[in-house]
Amino acid sequence: MTSAPRTYRFAARDRSGWLLGLQAGQCIILGLGVLIAGGIFNLGAPPAAVVGVLAGSSVAAFAPAGDRPAYAWVPVLAGWLLGGRRGRSWTTTVPRFGRIDPRAAQPSWPPFLAGVEIHEHDGWAAGHPLAVIHDRLNATATSVLRVAGREFALIDRLEQERLLAEWGDALAAFSKERGAVRAVRWFEWSAPADPSAHLRWSREVIGPRADPATVDHYLATVTRAGPMATRHETLVTVTVGGVSGRGVRPRKGNSRNLVDTLRDEVRLLSGRLDAAGFAVDPPLTPADLAAVLRARLDPFSISRPSAGSSTLAQLVGIAPCSAGPMATHSSWTNVQIDGAFHACFAITEWPRLDVPPDWMEPLLLHSGGTRTIAVHLEPVPPSQSQRQIDRDATRLVVDAEQRSRSGFRVGARHRRAESDVVARESEIVAGYAEFEY
Repeated sequence: MTSAPRTYRFAARDRSGWLLGLQAGQCIILGLGVLIAGGIFNLGAPPAAVVGVLAGSSVAAFAPAGDRPAYAWVPVLAGWLLGGRRGRSWTTTVPRFGRIDPRAAQPSWPPFLAGVEIHEHDGWAAGHPLAVIHDRLNATATSVLRVAGREFALIDRLEQERLLAEWGDALAAFSKERGAVRAVRWFEWSAPADPSAHLRWSREVIGPRADPATVDHYLATVTRAGPMATRHETLVTVTVGGVSGRGVRPRKGNSRNLVDTLRDEVRLLSGRLDAAGFAVDPPLTPADLAAVLRARLDPFSISRPSAGSSTLAQLVGIAPCSAGPMATHSSWTNVQIDGAFHACFAITEWPRLDVPPDWMEPLLLHSGGTRTIAVHLEPVPPSQSQRQIDRDATRLVVDAEQRSRSGFRVGARHRRAESDVVARESEIVAGYAEFEY
C-alpha cells in the first residue's frame, strides 16, 4: 500500500493584531490621538479642535492608501525622502590603465551599498581563492556557492520529496543555540541564453559517424529555438557575524576569525548538499563574483566580448575592482543601473492551501525576460523559537477573550493562527528547526 503524496503548508500571516484586531501602528496612532486630544482639552481648547484631533487620528489609523493602510506608508516615504538628500543619481569614474591594482582595489559602490567590500582569502583549496563579501556596517561576512540540481520538474514525486527533505536537513544544522550563521539565501537567476555556445559544443561532441541529415536537422532546430532559450543559475549565500542572539556585535579585529568561521560553515553546507545529490561548485572566487555581479547589475553586458587587454577584462567584470556599477538613478518605481532598469516585487503572502513539491515550477521556469528570485532564510535558535511561540499563544488567547467580552466574533482567521502556533510548537518539540523567511 503506497502512502499518500506529501504536501507542504505555509503558515498564514498573523493578522490578529495587538488589541481587538488592531495592528501595532493603529494602536499607537489612536493612543497618540487620544493623548493629544486630552492634553489640548485640559488646556482649554475648543471642542471642535478636540474632535478634529480624534477624527484625524482615526483617519490616519484606518484610511487605506493603495493596498495597505495609510500609516504603513510613513516609513516608506521617510526612507525615500531621506535617501533623496544625497541625490537620486550617482556616477563613478572609469579606472584608467595602470592606476588601480585589481588585486587590492575595491569597487566603487553607490551610497546605498556603502561599507561593502570584496576580499580574497585562501584556505579553501590549493589554487582556489575564496571571495568574501564584508559588510562593515553590519559586521557580517558572506560567501557564495553555485549550486545545481537535476531536472526537478521531470523526476518522480517521491524523488522530489526526498530532495526537499535533504535540502531541509542541510539547512536545519544552522538552527542551533549561539550559531554563527545569520542568514542563508538562495538566488535563482534566469536570462535569455545565447544558443551559439550550445551549437559549438554540439559540433564538437557529435561523432563523425552521425547521420549528416539528422545532425543538420538538430542544429537547425536549436537555431530556431534560440530566442526561446533561457539560461538558469542558482547561487546560495551563507552569512555569518552580525548581531548575535543577545544583541552583541563582534569585536573589531576579529575579521580573521569571522572568515575562518565562514569557511567552515560553507564547507559543511557544501558537503551536506553534495551528499544530498546536488551539484555544488567550489565557492566563487573574486573574479567569479565580479562577473556574477556585473551580469546581475547590467544583464546586457554578458554578451559583450571579454577578450583583450586587462583593462577591457576589468570593464566587463573580470576584476573585483570593476564589479560595481558605473551609474545609478533611482525613482519611485525602479532603479536604473548602467543600461538596465530594475524593479523589485515582494512576496507578501504565501499560498494558503497545501502545495506539492513542485509548486514553484511555473515561476521558476518562466522565460519572460531577465529576473532573479531571492529567498532569505534566517535560522532561529530553538530557545528563541519557544519563547516566541509562548508569546504568540498567550497573545492569541488574550485577544480571543477580549473579543468575547467585547461582543466580537472570533473568526476562522484567528483560529487558523492558533492552529499554526500549535503546529509550530509540535514541530519544535519534535526536533525540527525554524527559519524566518
